[in-house]
Amino acid sequence: MTIDQKEPLITTILPTYRRPHLLKRALESVLNQTYRDIRICVYDDASGDETESIVNAYAKTDSRIQYHRHDKNLGAMRNFIYAYERVTTKYFSYLIDDDQLCGSMYEKVLKGFYDHPDSSFVAVSDKRVNEKGNEIRYFNRLAPGYYRPFNGFLLLSERRLPSQSGTVFNTSLVKTIPFFSEKSCYMDDMIWLWLIALKYPFVILPDIEVLETIHQGAESSKSVLSNYWPNCLQRIELVVSNPDIPDKLRKYAKGILFKRLKHRLIYVMIYSLSAGDITGAFKALSVLRNNFGLPYSYHIFYIMIKLFRRHPDTLLPIFDFMVRNKFKIYDIISLLRIYLPKLKN
Repeated sequence: MTIDQKEPLITTILPTYRRPHLLKRALESVLNQTYRDIRICVYDDASGDETESIVNAYAKTDSRIQYHRHDKNLGAMRNFIYAYERVTTKYFSYLIDDDQLCGSMYEKVLKGFYDHPDSSFVAVSDKRVNEKGNEIRYFNRLAPGYYRPFNGFLLLSERRLPSQSGTVFNTSLVKTIPFFSEKSCYMDDMIWLWLIALKYPFVILPDIEVLETIHQGAESSKSVLSNYWPNCLQRIELVVSNPDIPDKLRKYAKGILFKRLKHRLIYVMIYSLSAGDITGAFKALSVLRNNFGLPYSYHIFYIMIKLFRRHPDTLLPIFDFMVRNKFKIYDIISLLRIYLPKLKN
């Protein structure tokens, strides 16, 4: 596909913070793409380490690299928003600094846009690996295909989101769906994609073209109550009042969002116990009881925390295992939720 243009077709947003050894790997995976008409923008969230010198060394030999360092730490979400607001190319992607792109990802994604030019985003399939590079098998993959509005929303709400690093966005379309910039919560990326899927089509490709690293040091594995509460509750109210949501889907969307938030808060409680934070676990349980009812499971969770207080050495490995395998556990639960009702029928 030949394209005549004055600026690159794709911007790779690469936010980073104090992970220079992983950043090198991620950066090289972009530089080695078979499709080369790209701009690579590294946004350093005031790392204060060798990150700047590493990026500048690459930039000396490759003019496609641009580097920006914030004077103070903004946090992961605000760093992304800062970068997102400055994208000027037709397409952009968001590469997490501990992930890696396979060599032909952009080439295949652009073919997806060529076949379906009305798409808001095209996503490849991903392979999850641990810190040693060994594959972590999971079950809840997204079926490849071209998804129209509402059907795409149902897919993403019932299954999972595509890999952040393996998704390329059509800038002009997705920027009509504002990314929340105030009182950010850790459900913002999910909610943003849902709103896009309600308005525009998207494509899921079968090709595995991104390696997604799962480890406890990842931002997604750090769950504290303030990441979700009360900002996510306020966000849900904003979303369900969105005029793009048909009335027949409004109640369903609200139910799904509340269920996701409840599950995130349960995970906050488990994460707190894995870190030995009993106070944090009780705070999460209190929010669950006061806002989600939990008539039966509340007592189970309460007893679980009490037992942990008495026998921390015995129960800590269990909660640590649950945190380390949260994606696989979530995949299994999601599949059971989908297929068990079908088996009953």
